[in-house]
Amino acid sequence: MGQEDPARATLNDAQTVLEAIEAKLANGFATLPDALEARVAFAQAQYEFASILGLEEIALGALATVLGASPTEMFRVEDVSKSPCPRP
Repeated sequence: MGQEDPARATLNDAQTVLEAIEAKLANGFATLPDALEARVAFAQAQYEFASILGLEEIALGALATVLGASPTEMFRVEDVSKSPCPRP
């Protein structure tokens, strides 16, 4: 769950860069290789984000199985990355 927010931010950044490069390309201020590179970066970010969401679903299903709950049953899992760390 802690990987979802950074992946979403990366996806948003890649989309912003792609839109900027496409606009520059349309106005003659960027080259086709620049646009292709931005498209590849955006596609990679989309893939990584979808992969993280898929892994999260798999982990929730595995947790439901271990707990003996139905995989379709909704339950809340706390994101431990946002919890304060205990001091030794």
